[in-house]
Amino acid sequence: MPERLDIKVERDRLRSMYTSDIGKNTHNMMLLGGIGAGKTHMLGTAIQPILVHSFDPGGTRLRLLKGLKESGQMLVDTTFESEPDIAKTKKIGVRPDAQIYRLWEDEFDRLRFGGIFDHIGTYCMDSSTNFIYALKSEIARRNGRADTTLTQPDWQIVGNTFGDIVRFCTALPCNFILTGHLKLVKDDVEGIMLARFNIIPSLQIDLPSLFDEIYILEAKDTSQGLKRKVVTANTDKYEARTRIGGGVFEVREEPNIKYLLGKAGLDNKDKEVIG
Repeated sequence: MPERLDIKVERDRLRSMYTSDIGKNTHNMMLLGGIGAGKTHMLGTAIQPILVHSFDPGGTRLRLLKGLKESGQMLVDTTFESEPDIAKTKKIGVRPDAQIYRLWEDEFDRLRFGGIFDHIGTYCMDSSTNFIYALKSEIARRNGRADTTLTQPDWQIVGNTFGDIVRFCTALPCNFILTGHLKLVKDDVEGIMLARFNIIPSLQIDLPSLFDEIYILEAKDTSQGLKRKVVTANTDKYEARTRIGGGVFEVREEPNIKYLLGKAGLDNKDKEVIG
């Protein structure tokens, strides 16, 4: 008999695993942008030590982050990166990354119950796109499906589960950053292209409401080279916002998390490394 997920049981189980007191003086951020916009580079400006659970293959191999990783100030776990083997998938009828979610869940439990997040400055999940794909694959597996085709109740489980996971991550005793990709959609009224968070429809409204900050990375070619800015407020093209920088931040700021925290009058010091 296939192992089926019961929505209520699954949500209660997750809550019992992850629920904790809201971390004081911590901040959470959704960091969105296109490929090459500078999301991973901006992660390197977060409060240290930085722990990255990477779901995007090769996303954290930037030369600019080499020093942080070598010093131990940025810890990158690439266990959850997956390069789908399409030939293998067609042969056995199962996505080769179906186990990624289970690997992450086990590791997250180990870190949380071991008190590791007390010593982390910033925890980052990079990125939401591939994390949700891993979760989707796991639910398909549990329901005995040979591929990742989901029913409407399955999608409800995906949305509810991911929403709960984000709530638990924002309650950790450290800052939390979730990265994500953008997609272009056409506004039929104005006839213009808008950049929106590329996430499943059930999460497009609810998920952003869980974050203090929603920033968009913007990269433009100029005569001086590639210039990157982080958008902190709504524009004609982007949906962004800040709760900590209201009345202080410009619409476009330098893509530096410590700088933004300092500008908002908040603590931007790294945590002391214990060991």
